Amino acid sequence: MLVFAAACSSATPAVTPSPSPSLAASPAAPAALVVGTYAGAGSTVRIIDLQGNVVARASFAAPALPDVPYCPPFVQPPVRAAGGAAFYADSKGVIRRLGLDGAFRTVATLKLSGAQRFLSFAVSPDGNQLMATIISLPGKSTPWTEDIERATAGGSTTIVSHTNLGAAQPAPTMITGWDSSGPTATTNTLLCSRENVISQEYTGSALVHLGFDGSVLDTIGGPDCVPMDELPNGTVLCRLRLSDCGSLNVRTSSGTTIWSRVPGCNFFEPRLSPDGQAVAVNADRGIVFQRNRTQPASFARQEAPDYSIVGWAAPGTLLVIKQSGDLGLASTLDPLVFSALGVNIGGPCIGCVPSQLTLAGLISAS
Repeated sequence: MLVFAAACSSATPAVTPSPSPSLAASPAAPAALVVGTYAGAGSTVRIIDLQGNVVARASFAAPALPDVPYCPPFVQPPVRAAGGAAFYADSKGVIRRLGLDGAFRTVATLKLSGAQRFLSFAVSPDGNQLMATIISLPGKSTPWTEDIERATAGGSTTIVSHTNLGAAQPAPTMITGWDSSGPTATTNTLLCSRENVISQEYTGSALVHLGFDGSVLDTIGGPDCVPMDELPNGTVLCRLRLSDCGSLNVRTSSGTTIWSRVPGCNFFEPRLSPDGQAVAVNADRGIVFQRNRTQPASFARQEAPDYSIVGWAAPGTLLVIKQSGDLGLASTLDPLVFSALGVNIGGPCIGCVPSQLTLAGLISAS
């Protein structure tokens, strides 16, 4: 059971006030959420407006989970949001675009190799360019390989970089998204583990921009930033080293700290709000840390709601899910109030975030 707090747990967090630098202008108000639910061949992408109307929906067969012996895999979500639409990749490497009108079309077909693979892709903000990484598992006589691929929507796909990673389990480059400066990726990426991780989407030691040839251009958030989340404008949520499990540091792309908190360990899947003013985490309860609130406002003594944080629907508003599988909204001003959207993901949600459910992004009203 989760209890929401508007700032922290029962322990008072260390607070680092930062009057400057300021964040970029607030993003446009969202018109819809892109939500992906993953169940193999029965996976679904939905575009849902803030009144709970499913304005577009598509079913697809998500890429199969790679079988790494005795090592549960971490995979990137096969659904992205860009250019006012949803994009989703299926098990054959076909990427399709789903628009607000419900129409869908194929925009790219990735070049796949090997029987098993880790697949990740990203789409430029205008929806016209795609980049992908394909990490293929070894066969009896073949090594691990890394392919970085590029495509123009509706055009052909090109392998821009191919690397033989050897026989031992590698720590490769993995595409994670596309910000205002270009495609992003983690380096030294942990592909699987029997231990829990803070973020299943950001398991690398650094976040970088990639060139269209697959080369590393620059490190996002500074040389000591271990990434946990990033906004489209390049604002990044960092911890300060791989062993740091207890700090939240909101930084500019160049590495300047905007604000930070030190809540302690045992949180997971932190999500930076669209305006960069708050961070939501799941723990033994849901917690929201806000830049402009130094005193914790805890709801720990109140009745615990049976829902988990999925992500941010808008500044000050969270997308949450009940254990029954019902999606809803919760305000950071009164997080114990569940405003049902009238959408069920098709079954119960007990530990389903993020492996079976993600908020892939927002579609703005503009």
